[in-house]
Amino acid sequence: MDSLYSNTLARLPGGAAHAQGPSSLAWSDLLIEELKAADAVVIATPEGKIGTLADRPVYIAISSGGPRTGDRARQPDFLEPYLRAILPTIGLKDLRFVA
Repeated sequence: MDSLYSNTLARLPGGAAHAQGPSSLAWSDLLIEELKAADAVVIATPEGKIGTLADRPVYIAISSGGPRTGDRARQPDFLEPYLRAILPTIGLKDLRFVA
């Protein structure tokens, strides 16, 4: 996500063009429309690690509008387990969650 994307979130669909071409939001809208129109989706990933980042503390603040874990949670917590699984694949292992 870049500043052009975040700045256009409050604007009309499609965002505003900039000197480098369509805004990030316009690209996002285009790609979403392509996914909607597709009969099938193929996702390919490289085999093996191409490179990773140096590990460092990663502080992750999660706001869920209420308890996100335990008996009082309104829905299952998929975010933290997902981030704990995916971030180490790029070298970030020191994950610190703040609720």
